Amino acid sequence: MAAMICEECGVGAVRSTVRRNHEVKFDRVPFVVPEAVIGVCDKCGEEYVDAVEYKRWRRLFELGEEAAGGLLSPLEITSLRVGLWLSMSDFAALIGATRQSIHHWEKEDRVAPQSRMADLMLRVIDESLEEGEVDVVEFLAERAKRAGVAVRVPKAGGRSSRDRACRRNRGQLPTRDAYDKLWGPAVVRISVGPSLAVIPSR
Repeated sequence: MAAMICEECGVGAVRSTVRRNHEVKFDRVPFVVPEAVIGVCDKCGEEYVDAVEYKRWRRLFELGEEAAGGLLSPLEITSLRVGLWLSMSDFAALIGATRQSIHHWEKEDRVAPQSRMADLMLRVIDESLEEGEVDVVEFLAERAKRAGVAVRVPKAGGRSSRDRACRRNRGQLPTRDAYDKLWGPAVVRISVGPSLAVIPSR
C-alpha cells in the first residue's frame, strides 16, 4: 500500500503493517486471513485496506471454501451440466452466467471458482433434479445455516395480508384509505424542518 495522508484525521501518515490472523467476513461467513496487509494511520489509528489486498483475501476465502467442500467441484458442475444435456453456452444462459465463466468453473486446475451466489444457484438446480419441487427459500436458509448464519424466513404460504398487499402493489403507493385499511390510521409526526413523516400505528 502506497504511503498516504489519513483521510480521517488529515494529519497522520498511513503506514502498512502485517496483521496475523485478521478476522473478516465474506458473504456474512467468518474468515481468518493468515497474514493481512493493512494500512494504519500513525495518529488516529484509522485502518485502510488496498483493493488488491482485499481481492487477495477474497481469493484465499474462495480457495478455502473449495478445499473444505463448500463449493461444487469442477467435476460436479460438469456432471450437472451434462446431466441436463446442455452445452456450456446454453447452461450459461440458463443460470445467467457467461460461457467463459462455466469454462473456468469446470477446469480441473481452475484458479477462479464460482462465487457462493452462483454455487447456490447450481445447488438449487441440482436439488430440483434430484427431488423435484424445491422450496427455494427454505433451501437457501438451510445453506446459510450450514455456513453459520441463522436466517429466519416465513414458511411457504405463510405471508401476511400486509405482505401480499405490498407485493401486489409493488412500485405503487397506496391511497390513504387503502393504507388505513392495511395498517390502521397513520400518525403524522412533525420534525424540525419542512418534512413530514408518516408513521404507521402499531
